[in-house]
Amino acid sequence: MNLKKSQGMILIALLIICSCGKDPDQDTDQNKLSSYNKSSSQISVESWKAITKALDKNNLTILKGVFKTDPFIDPNLLLGTGETILTTAIKKDFRPIRDFILEKGASPERTNTNKETPMIVAAANIRADSVNALLDRNVDLNKKDSTGSTALHRALELLGDPKVTIANRKNIEEVAVLLVKAGASIEVTNGDGQNAYRLSVMNHSPTLSDIIRKILDREYASPTVEKFKYLLKVGNVEKMNFMLTALGSLPPEYDAVNPLVMAQDFPDDLIALQMEQLLLNYKASVNGPDNAETTPLIKAVQINSKAFVQVFIEALADPNKKDKENKSALYHAIENANSDLVKILVNAGAEKKYPISGARFSFNACNLSHQQIYNAPDEKLVRLEEIRKILNCGGRPWWSPL
Repeated sequence: MNLKKSQGMILIALLIICSCGKDPDQDTDQNKLSSYNKSSSQISVESWKAITKALDKNNLTILKGVFKTDPFIDPNLLLGTGETILTTAIKKDFRPIRDFILEKGASPERTNTNKETPMIVAAANIRADSVNALLDRNVDLNKKDSTGSTALHRALELLGDPKVTIANRKNIEEVAVLLVKAGASIEVTNGDGQNAYRLSVMNHSPTLSDIIRKILDREYASPTVEKFKYLLKVGNVEKMNFMLTALGSLPPEYDAVNPLVMAQDFPDDLIALQMEQLLLNYKASVNGPDNAETTPLIKAVQINSKAFVQVFIEALADPNKKDKENKSALYHAIENANSDLVKILVNAGAEKKYPISGARFSFNACNLSHQQIYNAPDEKLVRLEEIRKILNCGGRPWWSPL
């Protein structure tokens, strides 16, 4: 029993001596390695240092030596910079290293920590040669980085930099043209909601604008009202944007379908709002067509959408337009006991009284709010009292005959 204890104490002492004798720098490097390269835990510290040196010095010989010595190194490992070997080589324009690591199996789709694919890095750094090299490998051209931009967006965004030289502009346009001709989507929008055509116009690139415009003309050479209604139904903002771009403005027959009302039926409010903003940009009638059963503003009030109501009020919608039942937006807001919308409409100039055609009585907002009180649940009563305060209703309401 004592012998076993003695042996245990000796073993512990030896472990402590081994631990104390470690090189602190080696331990730090190993920690870095494990955090930077979780997918390749078998790589040695020496190999990691050699890879770093090869990429610092653009030394293909060193990199080849590493892979020869340690053939199981993952070519997709992530470095301490947040880049892969491939994205680093592309960024620094180290072409032999780029080609070597691709031959070793580096994925042309592997992203860095900013979700940038090698193609995005190539476009953002104006590396036409790398763009061509990656196009040969059939990469996905429409993947987005952490800001929502594709490789094409990143190239076009560079054109907006006032410091870009004329020579650089030509190189950027070369990269963008390569991407467009290879099939990069001109419909996809970036994080700011801008598509390729808009970016090319904004950043004064007639070369790209003309190329993209020709593509648009081919794809949307014969837009129809039915296609337009379908895009509204499925909420395809990008295709609708390009259809309207091809049309130049919203034709009367398209406006006649009351698109600002139709867009509100889409279940995703964010996409519906994007469609509303797009339609308003192309001069869709904010009050809807004259013969419509309802107006965009009234529809927004009926579905209790404060966001839509604010969009239409800011677009100068008439708060006093009536639907086919001669009810205004304020009328519907009071029926819904929506005090927030009542306040917005009153501040926008909604009439608190107006005659109702064919009826014995006129509309009186205070009277309507009082009527709603009867048999209303407690929660609704609170909102109705708020509405009466907003309307500055006095004592007991009464109906005034016409």
